Amino acid sequence: MPLDYAPDTLLAPRTHPSGWEAGEAAQGVPQGSPLSPLLSNIMLHELDRELERQGLRYVRYADDFSIYLKRKSQARKVGNSIYLFLRERLKLPINRAKSGIRKPVQFELLGYGFVPTYEKGVKGQYQLVVGRQGWQTLKRKVKAITRKTAPLPLSERIARLRTVQRGWLNYFRLASMWGKLRDVDGWYAIACGTAFGRTGRNPNGNGRT
Repeated sequence: MPLDYAPDTLLAPRTHPSGWEAGEAAQGVPQGSPLSPLLSNIMLHELDRELERQGLRYVRYADDFSIYLKRKSQARKVGNSIYLFLRERLKLPINRAKSGIRKPVQFELLGYGFVPTYEKGVKGQYQLVVGRQGWQTLKRKVKAITRKTAPLPLSERIARLRTVQRGWLNYFRLASMWGKLRDVDGWYAIACGTAFGRTGRNPNGNGRT
């Protein structure tokens, strides 16, 4: 669907947490709309082609992207060229305050963080970990299900907890997290004990907690 022919019903004041800025008179897709990533992919397809033409290593999801280089001088040069490409070729305003050159350990991408790989004789290698926001999201969802005031029967709590666990673990399956999960397990057990203790029975329904 060419963007020039997007129906007027799609137009609304545009807000983008990624750093794109829109003036008061600008229009776009409402934040959170399922059309937002689709239209971003259409609009930024030319960016993908440009990055590939330059032989750059990058990751992009909707309007969130990162480019990876070995040296700061390379990053500065590429960053300036891509900024001009977005502004001049695609006519996209960019908030430069929210963009910049960072080491992998200084930013997160799609919920993932990066930490150095601690192996003897290995330098400049990183591994994926769950970012701070990812752990907070897990705790927030578990708390919502296990809080005493939640009007949920025990069977429904267990079903929802399993759904959250499967979804969260599947999303972060590429991350190194088992050490951290052991730490979280203690908190998780306390949260579940609080929820199950309210009923006076364990999840199997055969005795006191």
